[in-house]
Amino acid sequence: MLTAIDLWTEKWKMRRIVLKVTGDNVTALTLVTKMRPPSSELAIIARELALRLVELSFPPDAQHTPGVGHIFADKLSRVYSPTGAGVLTPDLHPVMKTAKEAIAPVRDASFYRLSEPASGMMA
Repeated sequence: MLTAIDLWTEKWKMRRIVLKVTGDNVTALTLVTKMRPPSSELAIIARELALRLVELSFPPDAQHTPGVGHIFADKLSRVYSPTGAGVLTPDLHPVMKTAKEAIAPVRDASFYRLSEPASGMMA
């Protein structure tokens, strides 16, 4: 979710929008709306999300959808998996015929805006 927000930020950065996030991962949806991480590992992601979402005019909205409804998303997530082909093809879904591929940033140390946990935050 953090990577997706980074990829789309330029499209909505200077607009008054309500960011609506849908997905089947309840932890991710809760994290983007409440910023209450259940673990120290997710606290890092929560802080990074907060830094990116601070520019929104309104708080994000999240909607849970059952995993079985994500056939296309599941196919996309497997393209670059160890067993995937590593190639996006138009036969994956009709919308792929007009889609433009966006290259996600490498998530090394430079990807994260905070390098250490903030004082007073969960460790």
